[in-house]
Amino acid sequence: MSGIVRMLENQFSRMWKLLSEVITKIPEDLWREDFRSLHAPSRLVYHTIETVHFYIGETEENFPWGTKFGIPWWKATESELPTNTQINEYAKEMKKNVEAIFAQMSDEKFFKPQEIFRWTGETLLDRFIYILKHSYYHLGQINQTIKASKNEPTDWY
Repeated sequence: MSGIVRMLENQFSRMWKLLSEVITKIPEDLWREDFRSLHAPSRLVYHTIETVHFYIGETEENFPWGTKFGIPWWKATESELPTNTQINEYAKEMKKNVEAIFAQMSDEKFFKPQEIFRWTGETLLDRFIYILKHSYYHLGQINQTIKASKNEPTDWY
């Protein structure tokens, strides 16, 4: 296994661990709190995972936003938002998908110029770093919500 792949696997493993802990630490009463806001914990977690799903894909066009739960995260009503359990299963599914991609990668493939998702950078490595940055940004927002509600936030990995 190449050095870049091993490093990315390590960093993504830490991100998935933090995401899993964030999901379990959000109290049920806080999960859908302010559900109308795009910053409600349930929406941010859903968005974070679905965006990983989007960026590991092979096309920017026609991504089926919302197909996992029948409605996009930004349109869901309170009752349509996924539960902690449902979103945790989605995270596990995306983790496996990312691991499958890494299993087929080499340093050379990561440095190859990409033709899609150009706003993330010039190479596939740029895109995977972008995924990590994006995920950690939203995990920080969620952790702040947990802390502001006088609950114990997750540790940093």
